[in-house]
Amino acid sequence: MIAEIIIIVGSLDEAVTFYTETVGLDYLRRVRVDDATVVMLGAGGTRVSLLEGPTPSVRVVFTTDDIGVDHRRLVRRGTPMPIEPTRARGGTVLPFTDPWGNALAFWETS
Repeated sequence: MIAEIIIIVGSLDEAVTFYTETVGLDYLRRVRVDDATVVMLGAGGTRVSLLEGPTPSVRVVFTTDDIGVDHRRLVRRGTPMPIEPTRARGGTVLPFTDPWGNALAFWETS
């Protein structure tokens, strides 16, 4: 059910070294997405994406077969969502936060 873990890091090159050599993840590829460079690593069957940014953080992305059902459930439970479900390249994403402010998202592939 985990589609991807996104980690925002202070230095992409240092993070690649740390996550491949120290943690032992597999280097998959480096790609440009819009104005950002993303490094994709493999952790078993889960993709770990590294992005460079000013504030380090982690976002866990869960797969779903029906983002509409998930959206309605989150609304009913009063879950904070910065935006409505949004079409993105390859699917629809619904970012939300847990009660402690951790960044999460649902992803439905189109």
